[in-house]
Amino acid sequence: TELDRKTRRRTEFDFDLWGEENNQGAEAENKGKKGIDNSWIEKETKVHTDTWTSKHRPKEGLKRNQKSKTLLPAVEVPHPGQSYNPALADHQDILWKAAMVEIDKEKEQLRIERLTTGMFPKK
Repeated sequence: TELDRKTRRRTEFDFDLWGEENNQGAEAENKGKKGIDNSWIEKETKVHTDTWTSKHRPKEGLKRNQKSKTLLPAVEVPHPGQSYNPALADHQDILWKAAMVEIDKEKEQLRIERLTTGMFPKK
């Protein structure tokens, strides 16, 4: 009767065969997050595997502040005239700005040359 119930085959499966109720006690302690038995794996092996799968974080890494110290965006957005197919007005605007920068550099160079070479003529 009682022995027959334990050895008799089950024909209706109205329960979760792999449910949490089966993983109680010492057996549940040896199981990992996914229910895999980890009792036979050494700690060194787990650390090695986690290191190579980017899941391992050393103690020092947990203390480290991961936030960025700057408020600037990582990459500046370029001027619309610098795209592959810019609008004509945007392209002309960026060309004008680049020309003004070059003209200012040339004026500064001429000013330095005038102040140094112009003040001391050759004999």
